[in-house]
Amino acid sequence: MAANSQPTHIVRPQADEAGWEYWALPSQQGGVPERAADLPRKAPFVLAPPTRTMLARPLWIASDADPIEMARLDFESRHLIRKGQSPVTMRIATVEDRTLVFAVVPSDDEIFSGSWLDAERFEPHARLLDAGDAGLVFWREEAKICYAYFRDGQCVYFSSTGETAVFRELAFSIARCTAWLLAENVLLVPPAKVCLLGLFIESEIDNIAAVTGAEVVVIEDTSPRLPEPPMDAPAPAAVARRNRRDTNKRLVVVGIAVAAVYLALVVAFLAFYMGKSVALQRVQAQARPIALEAAESRYKVERWQAIRPAVDTDIFMLDMIADIAQLLPGDNVRLTQFNANYDRILILGEAASIDQTHKFLNGIRQSSALSMFEWNEVRQPLQVGTVYRFELQGRRPDASDQPE
Repeated sequence: MAANSQPTHIVRPQADEAGWEYWALPSQQGGVPERAADLPRKAPFVLAPPTRTMLARPLWIASDADPIEMARLDFESRHLIRKGQSPVTMRIATVEDRTLVFAVVPSDDEIFSGSWLDAERFEPHARLLDAGDAGLVFWREEAKICYAYFRDGQCVYFSSTGETAVFRELAFSIARCTAWLLAENVLLVPPAKVCLLGLFIESEIDNIAAVTGAEVVVIEDTSPRLPEPPMDAPAPAAVARRNRRDTNKRLVVVGIAVAAVYLALVVAFLAFYMGKSVALQRVQAQARPIALEAAESRYKVERWQAIRPAVDTDIFMLDMIADIAQLLPGDNVRLTQFNANYDRILILGEAASIDQTHKFLNGIRQSSALSMFEWNEVRQPLQVGTVYRFELQGRRPDASDQPE
């Protein structure tokens, strides 16, 4: 059933027994509702709960006050509703700085279950009655007598008596209710016309006429009308159902929004990926000739590195030995080991004094003939007996980390 759709049917209690009546509303303005055999599936409808399941009360409040809050406080002070339960109100009339409010509180009766909780509106049955200009209306509902008071065509009070007929005692009880409404200025004058909707026997008519002193009119046509303005008074179970339905709708909307955002992100990512893929293919196509040239250059460099020790005069071993020998300060410094290749030179030796050791090592570091190497002492000169042993390593800047 679509939420907040225009109702097409009215469902209300039967007059003579427990059960429901179904009425189809006219499709055109001014039409007459017609009795229906059943309620069509998923048809939006207005439910008129049994009058016994609703509590009505008129009250005067300040015109600038919140009618719902004031009605709730009034019901709670009389212990007529549970704490936290909220009534439904309608403004009836305003006199100077006071407003007459019609308040209704539905109960959580066992009838409020299943598909009845999906009604578009929950209207008090009294508001669906078409009693014309009558100030007091009687009707039967589930074989029980109910009555309602009207002021300027608007219902201001209703109740179910629980009685099956209008006995004289019930008529006097309703007279006391009329006096109460007059004392509260809810009614300006006693009802001048009383309307009996449906079938009433002669004794019931006489009892009502004798007590009220008003004109009594019997109308057998009990077809309902859809009142304006609407007054939606859902039972607590229906409120809970509506809240769950609204929550589910919000969750669906959020889910759709999240799915849409996720889909947009996926599409954006695919578009980005496709763009990058096309760009990468373009760059790869442009880089392919460069890669071939780089591979050829790398091959040439490797071949040069392989043959360089044989043709590069800067690393000719005998010349390097001669250059190093020239730096020896005398017989007090001698070399014990000399290892060399294209990338590295390792020199081990010993000297008679630490000064001669440093002089020789500094000479190697400062030699222009050996400047293609970076020199580092493997360890500090170590005195062994009467001599100092040293170890010096030379390494080209472009040498690989692993020695050949």
